[in-house]
Order: sequence, then C-alpha cells, then structure tokens
Amino acid sequence: MKKCCFLRRGCLTGVWVIFLCGYVWAADSTKALLWVADIQVRGNEKTKLAIILRELGVERGQYLSVEDVPAVLTRAKQQLLNTSLFLSASVQETRLDSQRLLIEVEVKERWYVFPAPLMSLADNNFNLWWNEQKRDLSRVNMGVALECKNLTGNNDRLAFGAQFGYSQILGMSYHRPNIGRLKQHGLGGRISY
Repeated sequence: MKKCCFLRRGCLTGVWVIFLCGYVWAADSTKALLWVADIQVRGNEKTKLAIILRELGVERGQYLSVEDVPAVLTRAKQQLLNTSLFLSASVQETRLDSQRLLIEVEVKERWYVFPAPLMSLADNNFNLWWNEQKRDLSRVNMGVALECKNLTGNNDRLAFGAQFGYSQILGMSYHRPNIGRLKQHGLGGRISY
C-alpha cells in the first residue's frame, strides 16, 4: 500500500514537471519575432558579397526574436572583423514595421598588397656570423616578398618571394579558402626554386 502511494506521488510529480516544462516552452514560443526582409551591404569594392553574407550568420528570410537581435548583430560585426579583410565594420538594424527588419552592413576594406623586405644570415646565429665569419656580407641573404591578400575578392592569397645572396630562392604560393558546395575546404599550393 505504501509503495503504491509512493508511485502515485512520483507520477503526479512527473506530470507536474511536464506541465511546467510545457508552460515554459509555450511562453518562449510566444516571443515577438522579426523577419529579416533584406540585408544591404555597402563599402565592399573588392570583396564579393557572398563572402560577407556568409560571415554574417544571418540570412534573408530568417526569423529572429526581438531579444536576440542585438547579440546577433554584435556577433556578425565580430565575425566580419575576424576575417582580416576589413579595417572597420558596422552592422545596424532598421525596423521596417513591427514584424520586418532590415540589416545594413557597412565595411571599410583594407589595403591588400603588402611588400616586405627579406634579410637573413646564412649562418646559424648572429654571433657566429659576427665573430667567426668576420661579418662577411657574402653570407647575407637579402630579397623582397610581395603578398596580395583577397586577390579575387574571395579572401584568397597570392605571394611572391625572391631572395638573393648566399642562397638564391624564388617562390610563389597561393591559398584559396572556402571552396566546394558547402564551403568547408580550402586549396593551396607553393612552388619554389
């Protein structure tokens, strides 16, 4: 008899918990939702629109709860800046009416061509070159490297390098991220002589 009463009490508690969970779920599902009617992007001269839209994490036609909009926009701005393609990014919302939302993105692109001088010693360390090799300039390697970021607007990189002196090296490399249907893979290669 006591066992049956205990089971009854446990069943009632379980029903009560299910009722409360259902009530909380119903309260969450009645949150005000906004429909993303459009996303407008300004300032991208070289970067392709698909690259920017992919990083936003929000799409046209998506529903967002009113409470989530500030966090979604902050995360979108951070993801744009994390690509290293832009000096600055701004992601703003405009309410078209009580149910529709316009997202406006403004970016300022970086300078994408970076030349750099190259200088290295043929010896293992500076002291060896300075003391044992008597600062012999023929054991110094000098050259130049040129890196072109965002070459085709797809966040790809092309780099050239030339080194002369004790060791002569010519090289080129290319890297393209986000290829394939799902944009989950990358492709790259390097050649040097």
